[in-house]
Amino acid sequence: MTSVFDLAPEAPVVPVVVIEDAADAVPLARALVAGGLPLIEVTLRTPAALDAVRAVADGVPEAVVGAGTVLSAAGVAEAVGAGARFLVSPGWTGRLLGAMRESGVPFLPGVSTVSEVVALLEQGVDAMKFFRRRRRAASRT
Repeated sequence: MTSVFDLAPEAPVVPVVVIEDAADAVPLARALVAGGLPLIEVTLRTPAALDAVRAVADGVPEAVVGAGTVLSAAGVAEAVGAGARFLVSPGWTGRLLGAMRESGVPFLPGVSTVSEVVALLEQGVDAMKFFRRRRRAASRT
């Protein structure tokens, strides 16, 4: 299977965008592509996200749009149906991993521990997105 990193090997980073209004998606994608950032992860955290993925997929063919914050098999199907060319999840389960594999598009399951990395390696997954745990600031009273 193709890796996310094979989709645009010249891309130095993958911008992660949260889009509140789908009308903003195409101008943003065009600006990112013009700036040398053709790989774009649209997070599925807003009601406009799937429409934004669809708009970029249809309106900016030189962009490689993906969907992030994919949390379920249904989310995989919705994202791919909207035109996502890659998927990113903040974590993984056996069901979600199976759905991402079956989708036929490259994916990055999220990990935050070495144990999760090893578990995915045992499943044949060698590309992952690392999520650093955020520390809470200690309160002073």
